[in-house]
Amino acid sequence: MRAALVALAALLMPSHAFAGAWTTPEGKMWMKAAWVYLDSDQLFVDSERVGLICGDITLSLGQRGPYDCQLGGGFKASSLLFESSIGLHRRLDLKVQIPVFLSAQFLATGTFQQRRGLGDIRFTVQGVMLEAPVVLAANAEVKAPTGFFTQDAVGVPLGEGQWDIAFRLLASYPFAHGFAWTGVEAGYRIRLPNDKLGIGGLDLGDEILATYELGGRFPKFRWLYLSGRYDLRYQLESEDLSRNVFVPNRPVRAVMYVTPKIIINPFSRHPDALDRLGIEFEVLLPVWGRGWPADPVWVLALTGSFRLFPEYSGRRSRPNPGQPPPEPDP
Repeated sequence: MRAALVALAALLMPSHAFAGAWTTPEGKMWMKAAWVYLDSDQLFVDSERVGLICGDITLSLGQRGPYDCQLGGGFKASSLLFESSIGLHRRLDLKVQIPVFLSAQFLATGTFQQRRGLGDIRFTVQGVMLEAPVVLAANAEVKAPTGFFTQDAVGVPLGEGQWDIAFRLLASYPFAHGFAWTGVEAGYRIRLPNDKLGIGGLDLGDEILATYELGGRFPKFRWLYLSGRYDLRYQLESEDLSRNVFVPNRPVRAVMYVTPKIIINPFSRHPDALDRLGIEFEVLLPVWGRGWPADPVWVLALTGSFRLFPEYSGRRSRPNPGQPPPEPDP
């Protein structure tokens, strides 16, 4: 079950759809529907598994190894991730992310298990504090444990079973006349205790988050956007809350992803709603980790936006270079 929880967290990494420090333009709603796929039969070895003998190999820290040295096993999942954000003000937006698992399969105990359904829902509010020369923003994210959770050794959870609260600082800088941009992000996720884990509950280790991204469009090919992203997710050691029974603490878990991404706006020259349509493809490539799936996560998505209400703040929102250009003034 613990391996399934870690693999589940890897599948939800794309829910962090880094869009820089920009917010959704005032009065607009942006939407995304993504298919996310993970087929994993390897984990980065953590401190708990160092020294185990798997066949002819003795596992070392950070090495890619099987989920189980005797049974092998793995985790395979396919999900739909629905995201939406609303520009409440030119400096403020609200986001929601809803994962729906089409299929989640876990096999590491000799027993095949499969489940489908709703995952954990995330809500994020982001505000811009500085617009020039660098865009500086902060956000707060709350994750609600709406997904099915079990600590059964052969069960397949669809959620992590506890509330999370995350805080981030983001900085983005556009250059090349607005056709390119670079950005960084630093964050901290507070993971509240889960009384359903362990013997007397588990105080889950908090997470340190970091992201760097570089992307841009080409002046002659405004329908094409390319980017590369680096993500670090470092989970501190978890602590069992049992007072009467000794249970060793859970080891540190961490992952480092390199993510190439391509966005195509095939109807960018159409003066209608079709010019807001985007097709995205990205792959999250794990290059380093501890106790984390060592296989890539594949993402294919469709995005679009439309206006809900007119701008009212008196100043147009600064566009994100990674999104279609703003609508012309009437």
